[in-house]
Amino acid sequence: MRNFRFYSVFPDNEEFAVRDESKEVGSILSPPPQGERFALAGRTWEVMEIDLKRKTVYAKQVKGKVRTVWNGGGGSIHSKILQRMKRVLKEDITYSYLQPGAVKRLCEARDLVR
Repeated sequence: MRNFRFYSVFPDNEEFAVRDESKEVGSILSPPPQGERFALAGRTWEVMEIDLKRKTVYAKQVKGKVRTVWNGGGGSIHSKILQRMKRVLKEDITYSYLQPGAVKRLCEARDLVR
């Protein structure tokens, strides 16, 4: 009871920060084993070290692709979010903040929807 998570309204996930040398590149819910590769922020990373105490994964960017694995279960998504996702797939807007790989994937998804 003496923890801020006790009063949480939404489920709380323990996340691991992913760091490449001195910068943080994102976060993941469950780190793969050392030496394994994973995708994050449109890039492929290899796990160099895992610090469980600090909940940090130290990784380096590598060339190549990885098969995306979904380890989670189903979840509920608010209908407004689903409606917005549908609009994004149907429109032709280019988002300037997306990296080239993400733009390509969005185009592929839009083609599939059409």
